[in-house]
Amino acid sequence: MSHRQKKCVVIVFGDGDLCPRCHQPTRIFEHREIGKKQRRQPFYYSRWFRCMNASCQTTLIMPERFRVWNCSDDKRASLERWMVKHNEQRKVERETERKVEAGELVLWGDTWDDEAAQVMCPESAEPNERPPWE
Repeated sequence: MSHRQKKCVVIVFGDGDLCPRCHQPTRIFEHREIGKKQRRQPFYYSRWFRCMNASCQTTLIMPERFRVWNCSDDKRASLERWMVKHNEQRKVERETERKVEAGELVLWGDTWDDEAAQVMCPESAEPNERPPWE
């Protein structure tokens, strides 16, 4: 953590929620005080967790139950819709990346030979001639 974060954050005694990925206990963090920065934002987290397992890819766990809203209900609803949509997109991206790495999926013809790509391209037409696919 940076020096500034160390001053603004408190480590709470005890173990936090279990990490959703490795199921190990986590460390609990809270703001020392709620400052102007948190009040300016549409929402902030009053408490969050950090996975302490060095081999785990998860670093921060920010449960929705600790989200504090600072905006109108309309803006909150709009932000919640955006977050749900964004999370769904990220899930699809991660699943696609996993399939590509496992060799289950090929994107944009990664295994095509250069010759095969040239055969599929139509020859250029004369300036006044219509292409054959029209």
